[in-house]
Amino acid sequence: MLLCRSEQPLPESERRKIALFTNVPEHAVISAVDVDNIYRIPLWLHQQGLDRIIVDALRLPARGEADLSEWQAVVDAMEHPVDEVTVAVVGKYVDHADAYKSLAEALKHGGLRQRTRVRLKWVESETGRERGRRRPRRGGCDPRARGLR
Repeated sequence: MLLCRSEQPLPESERRKIALFTNVPEHAVISAVDVDNIYRIPLWLHQQGLDRIIVDALRLPARGEADLSEWQAVVDAMEHPVDEVTVAVVGKYVDHADAYKSLAEALKHGGLRQRTRVRLKWVESETGRERGRRRPRRGGCDPRARGLR
């Protein structure tokens, strides 16, 4: 199989040409396009039959069509939240983009189950300033919101 990264889906004529010159079956030339939401990639690859190609190549027992309904629900929750909450993350290294990456992703994923968009405000612990601001900011994050204390 061959996954071809591109901005747009590969036209059939180009898939045929790639298959011909790479000795890869045409159905195994997969268009891996840029998507607006990274969580759409498994759905896109499934539409092109990548999962079936892998199962066949590895000679795994077939269990019918893949059920991606739960995954689709995650994508829907991410793209169409019904609520929104703002969380202040206070830390020493908030100016370093990746310092709290796993925490940020965990908070955002936690909101998916509740169909809630989680917005993060980064606050420097030493100064009390929101990232990118010159003066400390008061308000904007209410600990009483949504019943929290």
